[in-house]
Amino acid sequence: MEQPMRRMLLALSRELHTPLFVVATWPKSEILSQIAYNLTQNEDWRKEYERKQVIKLSAKERAELAKEMMGQESG
Repeated sequence: MEQPMRRMLLALSRELHTPLFVVATWPKSEILSQIAYNLTQNEDWRKEYERKQVIKLSAKERAELAKEMMGQESG
């Protein structure tokens, strides 16, 4: 098992309070799904992800998004 995978399994085991030997038996798809879910629960990570998504938008799409957000704040 490669080093990054071991680190991910160890971190996941700690976060879920589940023994490492149990987490290690999960299919890789389940491990990746759980890691992805845990990241979405992290407020800092989620803000950074949303910021990167906005940067990818065209100027017109960003302007429309800003209008929508302004409408939500005043409404």
